[in-house]
Amino acid sequence: MLPSPKSVVLSPARPPGIPNWAKIAASFVISAVLFWLAVRQVDLGQLVGALRDANYAYVAAAVALYFVDLAVRAIRWQVLLARVGPISGRRLYPVLAIGYMANNLLPGRVGELSRAYLVGRRENVSATAVFATIAIERVVDGLTVLVLLFVALLLLPNSAPQAGQLTAIANLAAVFFGVGLAGFIVLLVWRRFWVRQASRLLAALPSHYGDRLAVLLDRFISGLGVLRDPGQVGLTLGLSVVIWTVGAGAYLLVGAAFNATITPIGAIATICAVNLVTAIPLAPGGLGAFEAAAEQMLVLLGVEGTKAFGITIVIHAVIFFPVVVVGLFALWRMNLPLLATTSPPREIEPSADAVP
Repeated sequence: MLPSPKSVVLSPARPPGIPNWAKIAASFVISAVLFWLAVRQVDLGQLVGALRDANYAYVAAAVALYFVDLAVRAIRWQVLLARVGPISGRRLYPVLAIGYMANNLLPGRVGELSRAYLVGRRENVSATAVFATIAIERVVDGLTVLVLLFVALLLLPNSAPQAGQLTAIANLAAVFFGVGLAGFIVLLVWRRFWVRQASRLLAALPSHYGDRLAVLLDRFISGLGVLRDPGQVGLTLGLSVVIWTVGAGAYLLVGAAFNATITPIGAIATICAVNLVTAIPLAPGGLGAFEAAAEQMLVLLGVEGTKAFGITIVIHAVIFFPVVVVGLFALWRMNLPLLATTSPPREIEPSADAVP
């Protein structure tokens, strides 16, 4: 018998391995190298001129479109959370903004953990089950990006050698995300079997640790319940296509601000390639990795190097600064400090002290 859910509180543990400071330092070093690779051949004088001459009305429109993207993501998350609790997209929107703000300002993609923590605290639901929906979201995003990228590569000229390299990276990522989705389905279909096996394997641990971990696994699998409903899965996939198409629209608008010729297919290929590269958590906000991937894709699409870098840094600013401002405002409205976003997803008992 598993212990009562209300009795479960996961205490943060520090598994042995590479120290966190070393991982963070390595991520910043890699990001710095990638940023240098992106900027090394940029003519600073031409870059200043391109930034000065850009039409920032298009940039403002791109910012507005980015928040539309965020709204559709909130609706999709509402669909994924349907089996966890009836939570409206309106309630989820500020939590998404806080999560993205945390990812932009803090290392290690802690924003994903903060989203689970905040929804668990605000809505009195299992934070572990919420985290499972975020894991589904990541896998669905990865698979959607890959499908869009493969379609875009079929429609784009593939004479450049970089196109072949990008296809190879996409093939590798397809295996990774495909295995992830298959793993979720296996856990969900044989839920009781895996919980029983986990309980047996964890029996060697002190009971208060083994029981907690077994319950958390059970709650995580419960958060995967949306995968049982074909209608909700189809809606999730459809919303994901909308999300990435809207995101590509922001790239198009920034390109127009610089009077660059970027087709809709080219914008989709660019945002998909950038997402694949920045999926690996390096420096906060994908700094360095974003610049290297976006600039190379734009050059591949025929945009001149310095102008491509100018477009890249403006696009990055569009998806970085506005959501940081909104996220900090939402955090202030909830009367929480920034470091609250680094809390691990733990189980929260229902109480009258939920965050408003």
